[in-house]
Amino acid sequence: MSIQSDYSKLYEGVLEAFKAKIEELATGEDKIIDKVIEGEEEMGESDRVCMVLAGPDDIVVSGTRNFEHRITIYASYMSRDIKTDGILKKLRDIAGQGYAKIMSDIKLGGEVMIIFPRRVEPGFIVFGEQVYVGVLQTWEARKREGFSVT
Repeated sequence: MSIQSDYSKLYEGVLEAFKAKIEELATGEDKIIDKVIEGEEEMGESDRVCMVLAGPDDIVVSGTRNFEHRITIYASYMSRDIKTDGILKKLRDIAGQGYAKIMSDIKLGGEVMIIFPRRVEPGFIVFGEQVYVGVLQTWEARKREGFSVT
């Protein structure tokens, strides 16, 4: 039986809260993506996905007994459909709706102090042997962790 470390719980909690907001785009009658996947998952038969990947965690001391985790999260809105006219424009709009979901709750339901956008990069992505059109968003989530000095 494996026990999850406190650090893993902190890091995974931030990632899961982010994914939960984006997954709202993959539900209901007006869904605009097929699903949200993590970096190691395949798209499968899906045409449009948002691939979420947690990046570096820059940790700084904040006050006398706190660390502030500055976790980078990448959200890549991708489509296999590289031949349809206006597909990049459509993906920019889909990514913009994902942007709006995160910005509507910049504390991710209380999981973080704040999350904010750092960069948006539309373009083409090569994943394995497949070419995708996509929009990559880079986000920074900040979460405080207390510690004790003995």
